[in-house]
Amino acid sequence: MNPSTHPTRCVVDRGRLAGNLSVLQEAVAPAAVMPVIKANAYGHGLVEAGRMFDELGVSRIAVAHVAEGCELRRAGIEVPVLVMGASLPDQLGEGLAAALELTVSSWEGLEAVERAAEVRGEPAGIHLKIDTGMGRLGVAVEDARAFVTRAWDSPWTRVVGLFSHLACADDPDLGSARGQVRLFSDLVDWAESHGMRPPVVHLANSAGALRLPESRFDAVRVGIALYGVSPTTALDLAGLTEGRLRPAMSWVSRVTHVKTQPTGRPVSYGWRWAPQAETRLATVAVGYADGYHRCSTGRAEVLIGGRRCPVVGTICMDQFVVDVGAEDVSVGDEVVLLGGDGSGAITAETMSEWAGTIPYEVLTSISSRVPRHWIQ
Repeated sequence: MNPSTHPTRCVVDRGRLAGNLSVLQEAVAPAAVMPVIKANAYGHGLVEAGRMFDELGVSRIAVAHVAEGCELRRAGIEVPVLVMGASLPDQLGEGLAAALELTVSSWEGLEAVERAAEVRGEPAGIHLKIDTGMGRLGVAVEDARAFVTRAWDSPWTRVVGLFSHLACADDPDLGSARGQVRLFSDLVDWAESHGMRPPVVHLANSAGALRLPESRFDAVRVGIALYGVSPTTALDLAGLTEGRLRPAMSWVSRVTHVKTQPTGRPVSYGWRWAPQAETRLATVAVGYADGYHRCSTGRAEVLIGGRRCPVVGTICMDQFVVDVGAEDVSVGDEVVLLGGDGSGAITAETMSEWAGTIPYEVLTSISSRVPRHWIQ
């Protein structure tokens, strides 16, 4: 879709994203920053983000699925890529052919990778996933030593990394996260004492990297903070980084219709809103099919000409209505959904509160029909 003709678009600022990477590298050194660009780089654009981080010289990037890693390879991006999710047996051949580093999170998964590697005739680069408390993927921590030994001794695997994932690093109480760090540290110490410590040991996510120095190890997997957004509305990202991380993406649309609405005449599906006095309404060319959450109905606001205006009536699939009052608003005017400067900015954190969700979902819900326009 052509960004110049589509009324709704996301604008990604390369300079801000590169600046965020630099801030995080400084904050976690000597650990390396492993940019996480899964889910279309948190809505910012997978290939563009991958290419930029490759050019900036990061040692490794991370995605969720084999398909994402293969898309990067087809774009000519050669930096090492970790696939963090569990891959199905029928995906392994494609992943290995693309020289992706695969996560192995079970005994069965290890055997499947060995078979796929043997078919190709060369060892597979793998990261071993240990479950220290997330309960989602990984070999149980009590079985981890045997698992590491088995993978290390295999002729068909090359153990590049050892990792786990923090479940509660963004909670106010860091007790459980510190417990996971201790479990993982004990395993790492054991592996090192037995000559089986892989080159890349990693545990921290965005919150862990910034709040728990002991969780950093060799690398930190930073996702949402890299894009200048806090993992939760309760976590003070600006305080943790002295305000140096800045949102890298804005989301804008345009006014397609303006009219005067009489007192008491309802608007949109279900007639959930009507003006208490005559007002002017502007229709905006974006809706829930673009990722603007319908559940934000009755709470959302936008910026038009720098002024905050409420979204009124039910948010529709392709458009919604804004009460602009007496403001001078015309067809074609820009509407800021996410972004802006100063005290009037609309943040992903604020949008997540309107929708009753988390900032991650706000960013990753922006659909593929919204063009991403990258600027310097």
